[in-house]
Amino acid sequence: MGKDISKRPRIADFQSHLGDDFTITGLEREIDSQVWKLEHIETLPTPPIESLAGKDCFILEFSAATTNGQGFYAFKTPDGVIHSMVAIPVMGRGDRAGMQVVIN
Repeated sequence: MGKDISKRPRIADFQSHLGDDFTITGLEREIDSQVWKLEHIETLPTPPIESLAGKDCFILEFSAATTNGQGFYAFKTPDGVIHSMVAIPVMGRGDRAGMQVVIN
């Protein structure tokens, strides 16, 4: 039996926060609390895998004053909800450094 992913993030958890600042803390290594702004949300096609049927697949792009290495981070929304997700450093929109999360 596959892993239950019913509690995975949904795109609706983030759509109302587009343009908002998230408070970020590192879960694998200590980093000072940072603020990343949610700049872009992109919907991805859902892979043809039975356990993903009906699940959201998407990319979140954040701008950040300081980028970090790939890692596991806690993302606190302005309304206090915390999501734990892996983020990777990328060149964001406008050739600015940023961080990206892929839910797939």
